Amino acid sequence: QHESSASIIKAARERLEVYGADTLLIVGGNTMSDSSITTLQAINQLQDAFPDNDFTLFCTWDPNFHKDIEDLVKKIDAGVAGIITQPPLTSVAWHQLTEYCSDSTLEGIDLIAGVALPKSTRQLQFWSSLLKDPNSAANDKVFRNTLKYFNDPAFDTDARQMWAMEQRDRLLSYDSLGGVHFMPLGNAADLLHLLR
Repeated sequence: QHESSASIIKAARERLEVYGADTLLIVGGNTMSDSSITTLQAINQLQDAFPDNDFTLFCTWDPNFHKDIEDLVKKIDAGVAGIITQPPLTSVAWHQLTEYCSDSTLEGIDLIAGVALPKSTRQLQFWSSLLKDPNSAANDKVFRNTLKYFNDPAFDTDARQMWAMEQRDRLLSYDSLGGVHFMPLGNAADLLHLLR
C-alpha cells in the first residue's frame, strides 16, 4: 500500500508540474490486489500531499449500481469537484441520475455523464459486463428493452445512431449536467454522426 501511495503522488506531481495539468481523474479498477488502494484513499492522499492544490479532482461513478451512491457521497465529502459516470444502461442509473441532478446540495460538483456507442448486441453486453454489478443489467427492464432493440432484425446503422442520439439528448435534458463524454470503443462513425 505504501508503494501505491508513493506512485500515485509521484504520478500526480508529474502531471501537475511537467504537463501543466489542472484536473486529475481518479479511477478505480474492477479488481483489487493486496497492494491496491481505493479511490477514496487515493483522493485523501492527494488532498494531504497537495494541501494548497491548484488542481481539481474528478472521480468516477457507476450510477447503474444502487450501492455506488454511498461511495460517491464519500468521494464528494473528500473533496472531489467533478464526477464522470459510466453510461446509464439501467433503470437504476436513470433514477439515480435524476435524483442526483435534482439534489441542490450537490451544486458546484460537475457531473459529466457517459454515453456508450455500442455497434452491436455483443458490444452492448460488453458494456454491461463493465458495471460494478454486471448481473443487474440482465434483470433490468431498461437494459432488456435496449437489448431487444439491438436484436431487432430491422436494427441497422440508422437505428443505432438514433439510439445514441436519444441517449445523448436525454442526458443533456438535465439542467445541472455539466456535459457528456462519448465512449465509442472503435465506433468512430457514430461518434462523428453525433458531433455533426
